[in-house]
Amino acid sequence: MVEFLHEGMEDDALELEEVELAPSEMDDSKAEVQDPLLEIKLGTEDNHRPIYISGLMELELRAKMEELLREFKDCFAWDYIEMPGLSRDLVEHRLPTVEDFKPFK
Repeated sequence: MVEFLHEGMEDDALELEEVELAPSEMDDSKAEVQDPLLEIKLGTEDNHRPIYISGLMELELRAKMEELLREFKDCFAWDYIEMPGLSRDLVEHRLPTVEDFKPFK
C-alpha cells in the first residue's frame, strides 16, 4: 500500500488516499476458460478417430451432435494422406534456426 496526497473537491483541501500497488511479478498461471471436453470415438480399436465436443452441452443436443458426427465421419481427415491435393507447404510449420546457435530458453 502507498499513501499519497492530492487536492480534494472541497476548498482544494489536501486528502490522504491509499493506493494498492500492482504485484512485483506477473501471475503467469493460465486461467481455465475452456469448456470441459468429451471425446467421441468415430473410429475402431485399430484405427482411432477421436473428435471432441463441449462437455457443457445438454444431453439431448449432445445425442444429436454425436449422431450427426457419426453420420458424416467420412468428412473428417486425420492424416495428410486423407487430404489429396493439399500442399504440405501450406500446412507444415517450420522453424528456421541458425546453425550452432544455443537457444536462450
